[in-house]
Amino acid sequence: MKKILTFMLVAAMLLNVGLTALADEEIPAGQPQPMLLAARAGDTIEVNGLEYTVTSDATVTLTSADKNISGEIIIPGTVAKDGQDYSVTSIGDSAFSGCSSLTDITIQDGVESIGDEAFQDCRSLTDITIPDSVTSIGDEAFYGCSSLTDITIPNSVTSIGRQAFDGCSSLTNITIPDSVTSIGDWAFDGCSGLTNITLPNGVTSIGDWAFYNCSSLKDITIPNGVTSIGRSAFEGCSGLTNITIPDSVTSIGAAAFSGCSGLSSVTIPNSVTSIENGTFRDSGLTEIKIPASVTRIGQGAFYNCGGLTSVTIPSSVTEIWDSAFLACRTMKSITFERDTPP
Repeated sequence: MKKILTFMLVAAMLLNVGLTALADEEIPAGQPQPMLLAARAGDTIEVNGLEYTVTSDATVTLTSADKNISGEIIIPGTVAKDGQDYSVTSIGDSAFSGCSSLTDITIQDGVESIGDEAFQDCRSLTDITIPDSVTSIGDEAFYGCSSLTDITIPNSVTSIGRQAFDGCSSLTNITIPDSVTSIGDWAFDGCSGLTNITLPNGVTSIGDWAFYNCSSLKDITIPNGVTSIGRSAFEGCSGLTNITIPDSVTSIGAAAFSGCSGLSSVTIPNSVTSIENGTFRDSGLTEIKIPASVTRIGQGAFYNCGGLTSVTIPSSVTEIWDSAFLACRTMKSITFERDTPP
């Protein structure tokens, strides 16, 4: 038995030596070359400090980057391994998160999605080019990119994720294409440098806290397709002096315009049935017309509107909650159109 085992061990060693010699031997030109196996799903490819994970026979996702990477980089449309090209179709979740020395990024055509937190806290990033192939921008994709000043979202994008540009305090201008139908919660929260934004006709909803504390935003037109304005959507937009709300809007969330101290007047469309809690709290309103469609005025709806001198409550209103007009110090008259006040 020992002799058999010894023989097998020696044979295995000789076979290994032979294979090694063949692998090291240079194959003459014109002779068949050994076949290289294609990378399998889950295999990684590293190129210029960027790591890609193979997702199929021909595609990869950019999954991570060296945290010390700096300056300008190009995210390619394709990468190669062992002579085979792979299409880069997505930038994965947190791929560049915390790459604080990146300043400029160009994403080449072919990338279809930017994942959640993909560029989170890239605090030196000032410019990024997004190709027409991208269709979605994930949650917190550019969260905390405090040096980003300008961005153009291509026509291919249909949704802007939750907190996508939260904390981009240097962002002054952004173009949102007609293809976008929804703006996520906190999408532009804390973009204190944003002075102008155009919402396309394709947008149907504005998320909760979507433009919270965009204190430099002066003017905004809400397109006709929008049906809902989320809770605190424009809260803290102290520079906002003008806003147009179309008849398509049926609901305005609680505190939607709270703290809009520069907003002196606003027209509530006839499609709105309720003015929610704190909707215009601490705003600069000097006049307001409540439409006959409204049945409820919520708690603190007009709390501390110090410039409001008079208001007429239509007969349609059946509920007025506590503190609705509390601390309106210059209020001189409230007129009820119904015989018995609610």
